[in-house]
Amino acid sequence: MTDTKEQVRHDPTSQVGRLLKRFKRDGRITNIQMVKEMFILRGSERVRELVKEGHNIRSIQLNRTTWVYVYEGEE
Repeated sequence: MTDTKEQVRHDPTSQVGRLLKRFKRDGRITNIQMVKEMFILRGSERVRELVKEGHNIRSIQLNRTTWVYVYEGEE
């Protein structure tokens, strides 16, 4: 049995599509930036969706309320 990952295409206007584009452009984003600049609430869930699809994203807690997500490419 071979493990083949299906290439997922996101609508570029969807939250996940916009977040993936931002990751590929800037490489990182904070949860605060997701809300204030991109109007994405529950950004951690959008990140989780991308990770589930095979994207490598590291989560780093900066303080009690701020996280930075660093995009490290695809598997």
